[in-house]
Amino acid sequence: MNAAISARKMLGRRPPFQKGVAIGAGSLVILLVLSAGLGYWNTVQLRENDAWVSHTDEVLDALESVLSTMQDAETGQRGYLITGEDQYLEPYNVALVAVEKNIQRVKHLTEDNPRQQARIPLLEEQISAKLKVEDRTITLRKKDAEAARQIVLTGEGKKIMEAIRAQVQEMQQEERGLLVARQRQSRHSFLVAVLTNLFTVVLGLGMVGTMVYVLQRHLAERQKAGRSLARLAAIVESSDDAILSKGLDGIIQTWNAGAQRLLGYRAEEVIGQPITLLLPPERMQEEQQIVDRLLGGQRVEHLETVRVTKDGGRVEVSVTVSPLKGADGQIIGASKIIHDITERKRAEEELRRLKDELEYRVELRTAELAASNGELEAFSYTVSHDLRAPLRHITSFVALLDEEAQASLNEQCRHYMQNISEAAQRMGHLIDDLLTFSRIGRAAMTVRPVGLRRLVDEARTELASETDGRAIDWQIGPLPEVSGDPTLLRSVMVNLLSNAIKYTRHRDAARIDVGCREEAGEVVCFVRDNGAGFDMKFADKLFGVFQRLHRAEDFDGTGIGLASVRRAVQRHGGRTWAEGELARGATFYFSLPLRRNGV
Repeated sequence: MNAAISARKMLGRRPPFQKGVAIGAGSLVILLVLSAGLGYWNTVQLRENDAWVSHTDEVLDALESVLSTMQDAETGQRGYLITGEDQYLEPYNVALVAVEKNIQRVKHLTEDNPRQQARIPLLEEQISAKLKVEDRTITLRKKDAEAARQIVLTGEGKKIMEAIRAQVQEMQQEERGLLVARQRQSRHSFLVAVLTNLFTVVLGLGMVGTMVYVLQRHLAERQKAGRSLARLAAIVESSDDAILSKGLDGIIQTWNAGAQRLLGYRAEEVIGQPITLLLPPERMQEEQQIVDRLLGGQRVEHLETVRVTKDGGRVEVSVTVSPLKGADGQIIGASKIIHDITERKRAEEELRRLKDELEYRVELRTAELAASNGELEAFSYTVSHDLRAPLRHITSFVALLDEEAQASLNEQCRHYMQNISEAAQRMGHLIDDLLTFSRIGRAAMTVRPVGLRRLVDEARTELASETDGRAIDWQIGPLPEVSGDPTLLRSVMVNLLSNAIKYTRHRDAARIDVGCREEAGEVVCFVRDNGAGFDMKFADKLFGVFQRLHRAEDFDGTGIGLASVRRAVQRHGGRTWAEGELARGATFYFSLPLRRNGV
């Protein structure tokens, strides 16, 4: 009721009729300015569209340059293969330099086109393959012209060149499609610019009619505003929150039904009373502080405080205070929305208690887990070291026995001694692997940028003795730089490549693929081989300690390597998993978190 009365007072303060006319005229002027601005914007758009057309022409020119450069390289190669004269290599050498510049130019010009960007890696791969074929034939021509001729007759270079030409034509087709669309857009922008200018002229001619319309709407708007204010007053009156207003002198002026329900006072009991009636003694200065903030041009939002009810009780509330301004724009009072937060405070306190209890349990469990892990690491390390002494004795005494009694031992006894020696060696390898596994879990990590390609090359060098005399087709894809501990990541790569080399041992044509991709906030790397493979129903055992899915007689090993891979990757916050099929090969994956400052 009090809110409705206040709303009617506000309605009486609306600007006079003449001010409404002035506002209407000003609005028309603003519309004309906006129309002129729209015309200017369309002109800018037209220029931008023309620029895009030129840009598309540049892309087409760059693609044509790539194709032309490759053709120059092919021409130089053919001339040299036919004549053997070095002067024919000049266009080939020039093309080698130019093709990279042209590719980079295409990359730069198509940065705005994801589809074209997606085609560039394949084009680069095709160009690289073509240049490698040409380089190989040129090198062979210097030594053996017939061998170079045989390579040419295979048609490999021709097929790659046809693929390059098809890829370039596909990209050109894309750009021509964009060119047509952009030319169409340019014509559209020109038409829009013309229509906008025409609209501005028509709008100027319609100003007089619009002014009449504004005058006619003026009274209707006042009536509509009156109805809106009445609805607003009804909303205020029916709100569950306490909504009241007061003057700058602190006297309560309006009081809704929600205020009566929350604080207990009826409207006639508090209207005309000071607002301090609702404040506890220790918060009497709070009201003046609120007024000072309002006069300073600030709003008070969601102030959590306490208010006193009619029966003397206290209720925790959230108060939002907004200034009330008169017709001259000066602050004449304030409106308050008071929301009961008693239940929320109770819930927050309970949540805080549960949080503290949970944190205590987590800390306790973490300490127990850390102690357990420490004991397990210490046990593994101690056992591994303590086992070395008896192994050394076994190995030494077997060697002495072999020296002293070699002549007196029969073939079966010598076989027994050899088995003892080999078993001791295997036990030594197992202890070494256990120590490595233990160190992976305990060693401090030094995280820095690490190039995966360099790690793969180092691992292949280290494992060179295992690949001697074997025909292995290595397929190494693009490998990024990641953030991690170089030593741990190197052990990951060595173990995975060693695993692939070992299980492709019985393949006449072994193939090992290494690659990476980005997905779901992480870098996923893989090592794939066409070796013995495994049954997927045992995949969960692969990364366990001492877990082997093949007989030791078929493939040597201790069953520690993949467990070390999992531990090293987990210390980087990553994952490990594998896919495979018996006799069809296997793929081992590991992931590392994608870090924006590194990877």
